[in-house]
Amino acid sequence: PVLFRNHNYSAVVKIISVHALKETNKKWREAHKIVVRGITRSDCNGVYRRIHGRPCLHDLIAIIESAGALKLMPEHFDKHWWLPGTASARASRVVGPAPREKRQRVEEHPRPHQAGHGIDSTREPSRFELVEKSLDTSRVGMAPLTMSYQELLHQDDEEFQQEFLRPRSWGHAGL
Repeated sequence: PVLFRNHNYSAVVKIISVHALKETNKKWREAHKIVVRGITRSDCNGVYRRIHGRPCLHDLIAIIESAGALKLMPEHFDKHWWLPGTASARASRVVGPAPREKRQRVEEHPRPHQAGHGIDSTREPSRFELVEKSLDTSRVGMAPLTMSYQELLHQDDEEFQQEFLRPRSWGHAGL
């Protein structure tokens, strides 16, 4: 990128992402102001470096005060800021997990089957089925609770007659 063609960024251009370099450039300006004005600074505790993965203000001040002896290096940035496909990143890639050995599982005690705890396919009746069965046996001598519509009509010898209702005269076309 054209932005970082000066000697300060020569070792990190095309290795570190542009966003990380832009954010570092903001910190670089702050560090330069501190060095030029001679402002006292606190001790470095490394929190910014651990959180952001970029060089902290104290690292940048040390580079500025070295007058070219130190440079901003890719090692100042965490690996997630490195561009994919760089030679340094490929050399330090983490190896994938080792393939897992397949072992036969040996059980000392076989697990019981879930539904009936046996091998056959019969099941235990549900609670509502047991209740219905007990209600049916208690009603042996009683009349059935349900009747057909015809049985109900002939029981009282009454015939069902539907009352004639006139259709409404409003809202229908032609009436």
